[in-house]
Amino acid sequence: QHQSGQHRQAIESISHAVQLDPDDPSFHNTLGEILRTTDQLKQAISAYKAAIKLSPKYGLAYNNLGLALASNNDFDAAIIAFEEALTTGYKPGEVWNNLGVTHGAKGDQENALTCFKQAVKTAPKFSLALFNLSKLYLENGAYAKAQKFSDQMLRATPDEPLALLHAATVAARQDKIDKALMLLQKVLTKEPANIQALDLLQYLQRTNGYIKDSIVSLKRLIELEPNSPIRQNDLGVSLLTVGQITQAEACFKEACRLDPNMGLAFENWARARKFSADDTEWIQNLQDICHRSTSNLDMKLNS
Repeated sequence: QHQSGQHRQAIESISHAVQLDPDDPSFHNTLGEILRTTDQLKQAISAYKAAIKLSPKYGLAYNNLGLALASNNDFDAAIIAFEEALTTGYKPGEVWNNLGVTHGAKGDQENALTCFKQAVKTAPKFSLALFNLSKLYLENGAYAKAQKFSDQMLRATPDEPLALLHAATVAARQDKIDKALMLLQKVLTKEPANIQALDLLQYLQRTNGYIKDSIVSLKRLIELEPNSPIRQNDLGVSLLTVGQITQAEACFKEACRLDPNMGLAFENWARARKFSADDTEWIQNLQDICHRSTSNLDMKLNS
């Protein structure tokens, strides 16, 4: 019932089970999980606490309590719950990772890093902890360490789109463009509608001379996000770069329609209108237009 999305029926069923056997902590924990899934966080927290009261060494309930508290932005209480979960021995790799995420949400990168390292030490093939550790290193410019744990994540889950996408991100940050493009193509083979992968792909194509390829990628993105003025503007830039001025104008016009306050799209549209098919003046303006495009590498790599 829970997995099928019939949350109301699931809550009713497990609540009935709690009434029949109120001393079973697993029923309270299961009720908490369903409530947390439906964003009923306060009720979920109460259910987890009831489970823990009945079974003070119930590690799963402590971990779930921490997740609910963190979702409710009560980070200090969440940290205490995760630390209690660790004392029970429950899935330490998972709990250390959750503790790291919570410290990160508080802005405490030092403790987050310590926790992610401990998670990876405890569970060397836990891909989510490897991802978080590598990502934190990447965000702080420690590319070699980011690469190390990205590679470890790929070895642990070689076909996982998240691992491939993150590896592409690490490669792009190190200007290993061909490697990044290859990895992104692997992601899109598995998930053709992966917007993050398409977004980074079109950017790398557009900024590394693969303009015609970027047009294909941007058109696919527009199919997925038809109301995005940024996509329309970026497609217009690529079309303008290859001399398809009429099509570029149409994209800039659509970007302006979607966002009347998007000054860059209006500027690009005005420039495009000045160009004719046999006018070479526009070539001299392309570099400036590309640099001022609303997309940028940092946005792609941190999304």
